Amino acid sequence: MNKVYIVGVGQIPVLESWDKSLKELAGDAALIALENAQPALDTTRSSQLAYPDMLVVGNLLAGVSNKQLQLGTLLADWLGFHNKPAVLIEAGDASGAQAFRVAAQAIASGEVDTALVIGAEKMTDVPSSELDATQAAVLDLDLESDLGTTLTSQNAMLMRRYMHEFNWTLEDFAAFTTIPYENAVNNPFARFQRAISKETYLKAPMLSEPINTFDAAASVDGAAAIVLSNRPITGQRNVRMIASSSASDKLGLENRIRSLSLSAVEHSSKQVYAQTGLIPSDLHLFEYHDAYTILAALSLEASGFAERGQAPQLANAGKLNLKGSIPVASMGGLKARGNPIGASGIYQIIESYHQLLGLSAKNQIENARFAMTQNISGTGSSVTTHIFTRE
Repeated sequence: MNKVYIVGVGQIPVLESWDKSLKELAGDAALIALENAQPALDTTRSSQLAYPDMLVVGNLLAGVSNKQLQLGTLLADWLGFHNKPAVLIEAGDASGAQAFRVAAQAIASGEVDTALVIGAEKMTDVPSSELDATQAAVLDLDLESDLGTTLTSQNAMLMRRYMHEFNWTLEDFAAFTTIPYENAVNNPFARFQRAISKETYLKAPMLSEPINTFDAAASVDGAAAIVLSNRPITGQRNVRMIASSSASDKLGLENRIRSLSLSAVEHSSKQVYAQTGLIPSDLHLFEYHDAYTILAALSLEASGFAERGQAPQLANAGKLNLKGSIPVASMGGLKARGNPIGASGIYQIIESYHQLLGLSAKNQIENARFAMTQNISGTGSSVTTHIFTRE
């Protein structure tokens, strides 16, 4: 199989972008990535922009919230990316990472030499009540969302059960918010560039008890893009994908045998460890999916970083800080950077790329060599995990 290298990245600030459409946001990120990747794409050094062999787009809400289908073809046309395959990948909240995986598989198989991956989402064009209902579509329609449950209420049930079963209080979960917000202070692309205290966290209004406004990632607009190649850029350090895995679980939370054990996360993580020969303690950072605090805790346990029911202890002991044993959300995570759903998995990979190349400035993790990213949909129904290294 061919190797898969990241040869160009582009991201735009995560904001409420009232003045630009979804295709404009996606196009801005894509053009930055393409310009950065020109040394790897344009062997003739011509003045015209060179394009990869295929385009893969990750997005969840365009067809409903933005009334736009055929997003892959639309962005190909917008970018002048003609006569090449352009596809849209929808995998719930894991759409971005799954789009990256599809592109990486095409390169690894030899089908194409290069690919452009775009993750994009414009969430602020619709009222929050409508957005909540739309996002609930990643749940089981007949057994969950049609009965009035939402992603927030489902995750609230998980968190309440976790607190009851393992005897934790809300205060014990504060570090899962204070850590990413502290990291986002130095991220110019983050939606919330400010630190918050434990006291601020505990005073936050409740959304669905015990989940408060800091336990759930905000709805935002954003786009990020990556160019992949089967060849590294000569004369410099490169970042290579060394493992990729996707797994699924029962969509409905009520159908799972062990609701507090994320089976898809466990399977996906075990597969990337097997592909690389690495174990959790070998990793230098973990860009986890903290759309909800409880998902952060459960993913740490299912990925092998903490014993069942003990993730809050890991957070409160300082193990998840930038200087800890397994730093997480190094540039703010989904909570503080923001969660533009279809783009979040791509932002995670770009942040890992920068860490591995030593480009993360004040947030740089010392001697980072192996990074893992993980994108989770719903309450753990679909999971995509990647491991990257520098060469």
